[in-house]
Amino acid sequence: MEIKSPQIAIAAHSGPYPQEAEERARAFVREVSKCSPTLILGGYWGLMKVVVDEAAALGLKTVLILPMEHEAVKPPTGVILIKRTTNLAKWGGR
Repeated sequence: MEIKSPQIAIAAHSGPYPQEAEERARAFVREVSKCSPTLILGGYWGLMKVVVDEAAALGLKTVLILPMEHEAVKPPTGVILIKRTTNLAKWGGR
């Protein structure tokens, strides 16, 4: 069975990072973009921001699941945000 659009969850360092790590993160996103995935991340800072920005530039579907203390971040247009303040009642949450 062929997966048409895989979902890839990405964990990346949230603090300061060397330039080489940024280049590798961008190269990783460019490589996985070949299979048109949906990327899922838990933040928009550190290397996660690099991944999200590169994915947005390539037109990849990207989902951010933000912790409550970081819900004010402003990712690129088109990125899907899931926040604690989102009305989860329609999804069966509390």
